[in-house]
This record gives sequence, structure tokens and C-alpha cells, in this order.
Amino acid sequence: MPASTPWEVLVETPGYTLLKRSAVLLCRLHTTPTPLLLRGIERALEQHSEPMAVVIHAGASVSVPNTQTRLAASRVMRLSAPRISAWVVVLEGSGLIRTALRSVANTVRLIARSQFPLRLVASAAEATTWLAEHGTVEVTVEDIVSPIDDRAAS
Repeated sequence: MPASTPWEVLVETPGYTLLKRSAVLLCRLHTTPTPLLLRGIERALEQHSEPMAVVIHAGASVSVPNTQTRLAASRVMRLSAPRISAWVVVLEGSGLIRTALRSVANTVRLIARSQFPLRLVASAAEATTWLAEHGTVEVTVEDIVSPIDDRAAS
């Protein structure tokens, strides 16, 4: 599917936007994730007949999620594994908060014992390269980082 195909907006809240295009589920986090976000991801995966690549981009204001959210993430990864082709989390930036976020994300990854390719990366460019290596070539750097208004969704 060409990258110019519009994204379908599944959920838009002040905390996150969940978009879908072809077999890609893109989540742009604006604030710290919650179990509600994970439920939205789970529902989107349930409604798609083919496995999807999940791309999560954490904005600069995202901080470390609470225990309930971390457990919800592990649960979604475990129960939705057959519907996931790959999962990548983009944690751009540096500093103490980003280091803590990477540590938490690694812990969730270990707890979930994912049965699909899963990667934490430091940039959108790294995410698109990794996704292409795992069969998902429909995502560009611009898709991951562009402002919501530039998504050209219907």
C-alpha cells in the first residue's frame, strides 16, 4: 500500500492518537500511556483480519507509565500476539526520563515474552528501517513524527 494512502483515525484524545493504514497501527502518544490506550490497541488488533505492525511514538511529554499500565501492555502483547506482525516503540530523546522509559519498556517486553518481533528504538528513522527488515515497508519517518493535522486522514 502506498505511503500516500490516508491514515484512518481510530481514536483521538488529548493523550494519544491511534491511526490505522493497511496492516499498520500507529499510536502517537502525547502524554503518559494508560490502560485505556492499551485497550484501544487491543480492539484495533481484534478488528483487523491480518496481523498488524504496531508502531508507538512517544512524544517528549511522555513519562514512565504506572504499574497498572505496564501490566496492561504485557497482557495485550501476550493475548494479541497472533494478530501482531511486529511491534516497535520509538522513544526519541535523551535524559533521565527517556532512560527510565526504555528500562520500563524493556521490562514489559520481558514480562510479555513476545512471540513476534519487538524492538525499542531511539528514532523514527531507526523504526522504519527495522520495520522494513521485518516486512512492513508502508511506514515513513514522516508518518511517525508528522503533526496530527498533516496526516491527510478522512
